[in-house]
This record gives sequence, C-alpha cells and structure tokens, in this order.
Amino acid sequence: MPLSRCQRPAFRGLALGAACLAAWCGSALGQNLAPLSPRAVANGAVVSREHGWEFVTIGAPGNAPYEVPFEILLNNPGPLTPTFVGSVNYEYRIARSELRTEQWVEFINLFPNALPLGGVPTDWGAERDFDAPPGVRRYFIPSDIPRAADYQVSGVSMLGAAAYCNWLHNGKPVDASALRSGAYDIGSYFDTGQVPLTISRQAGARFWIPSLDESVKAGYFDPNRSGQGQAGYWLYPNSSDTPPIYGPAQLGGEANAGGLFGGGNPYLPVGSYPTVQSPWGLLDLAGGADFGELTDTRHQLGTPLYYVRGSGWGTPSELLPLEDAIYSAYPRFIGGQIGFRVATVIPSSATSLVVMIVWGAVSVVRRRT
Repeated sequence: MPLSRCQRPAFRGLALGAACLAAWCGSALGQNLAPLSPRAVANGAVVSREHGWEFVTIGAPGNAPYEVPFEILLNNPGPLTPTFVGSVNYEYRIARSELRTEQWVEFINLFPNALPLGGVPTDWGAERDFDAPPGVRRYFIPSDIPRAADYQVSGVSMLGAAAYCNWLHNGKPVDASALRSGAYDIGSYFDTGQVPLTISRQAGARFWIPSLDESVKAGYFDPNRSGQGQAGYWLYPNSSDTPPIYGPAQLGGEANAGGLFGGGNPYLPVGSYPTVQSPWGLLDLAGGADFGELTDTRHQLGTPLYYVRGSGWGTPSELLPLEDAIYSAYPRFIGGQIGFRVATVIPSSATSLVVMIVWGAVSVVRRRT
C-alpha cells in the first residue's frame, strides 16, 4: 500500500541507515551490482550492461518445466496457477534488479504529458517538484537521502511498463511517438485514451516485460541443482529449498519483506542483499516491490488478468515458495504496488564486444578517480 506523507519520514530514517550500509554498491546509472555468485558463474551466467540496466544471460534453452504439485492446484481456485511453468526454449537476458527510481524519473520527466495511465509510482525514491512550471508534472530525487536514486519502484502499471519497454526498444528517443509501439502495440491508448484489453509482446521486441516462464526460470531453475548436469528447480529464489530470513541486512536478514510491521521497507536500494542470488545471479527476487513483479503472460482463463510472480516488501513474513508465488492481478489498470524488471535479447557478437570495451573503459576511469 502507498504510504502517506506523515508515514514517510520514519521509513526514510530506516532507509538512510540501510542506504549508508549499502553505499559501497556505487551510485546511479554507473553503479555495478554485486559480483555473480559462484553458482551463477558455474551455470554460465554472463553480465552485460545496456541503457543503465545490468543484465545477466539465462542459458540452458529447452529446459524442463516445473510441475506444480496437484494439491497446490486443488487448493488454488480459478485456477490461478498454471500446471507447468519455467520452460524457455531460447537464451535471453534479464535485469539483475528491479526498476530503480532514477530510471523511472528519467523516463517520466521526459514525457510528463504523454505517460500512460498508472505512470506515477506509489513507493519510490523521488518527490514531486512543485517549483516546476504550471501544468508540468516533474519529479526529482532528494539529495539528502543516500542512494535514493537506487530505491526500488512500486506501482507502475502494465501500460506504463509497456510504454517504457517501447522507449528502450526504440533507443530512448525524446519523441513521444516512441511510446506507441516497438515491444508492445499500445498506440490505441494514445489515440483514444482507452486502455487496451490485451497488451501482447510484438515479434522482434528487443526489450520487454518478462513472461511468467522467463521470470520463473531466471529465479528458480538451476541447470546443476543436484550436481553437474542434474537440473531442477529450487523452492525459493535464493538457490535453496529453505526460505530466506526476512529483515534488514544489518540484522542478518536476507530479504526485504514482512509488511509494514514485520521488517519490510518500501524505501530500500536495489541490491541491498548482495549475497542472496538466484541460480543465475538475480537479486531481490524475494522482497522487492510491494506485491511482486509484472509478467506479460495473460491469465490462462483468458481474462484481462496477467500473472504476477514473487513476493515483495509488503509480503507477510511467511515467504511463499515457487508454486504459491504465482498469482494474478489487473496490472493493465493502475499499478497496484507491483514492480518490474526488463528482459532483452542476446546481443550479437559485435554488439557484445562494443559493450565489453565501453564497460571496461568506464571501470578503468572509475578506478583512476
């Protein structure tokens, strides 16, 4: 749930302490997240950076799906949970962290009058700039809060996330027409103001909202779970069948969740639990945005619902295992305290070389300064 202005100071105080402890992670778009875990490296994960995102490669194409136990399906009316999840027959890249405040501020300030429904988050590190010209909605990141630019973002709608992916797909231009199509065809919204009944990924998309299968595979599938070449799924996204401990990292916590009164913090930099990683090196899968992460997979019953995966800072202290961490929501309307991370294609070898050279040059400059 979004916090009122009177509630925010207390949480901002907590965030200040957590942010100072996490300050070693770097700042803003130039930051590097924690190194990949030994397990992720052994699984062939490779890190790359593009448009201010840090991606990791998800390999093992054609992996077997996870079969949800029958008793879970029986007790989940609807049914909300698909029977088989996690199988992906191609390689792809996915962001290691959820959307950060700085990334959304860059986007929302560029298109203040064109941003789709649900574009203003409920919980993030930015504040409204009331000194902006009349009629202009603009946001800024407070300079008195360490790493506010890296705070996770809760409350972006499916439509807003689709527009953002279109913007990335088209190379981040300043022309608002770039929001209409590319990864998702949502042009009808800008023409009529009506939210599309379906928001479907377009062929040839270069950046997109992960599907349910892509999200589950990146979070739980391990090609070497039980030994070399013995693949399987972990129950929790910390490469374990034991749930992570909820609470602040400085108190031994391993995930940001538990709700308002159980240790969950809506104002926390991404990557604050650097050693808690999925088998591919993803961070913050257990405890991020308020109620989990968007996927672009429609509900199997064909309703306007889309699947959401994972837990968030507002999740109760009993962390949900894989099969319970999949549910449905209406993210095509208002954001609903849901976050998202971006997925993208595997770059060509030539593009990869350029990215590696640029990243290496930036690292050298950072070391010299």
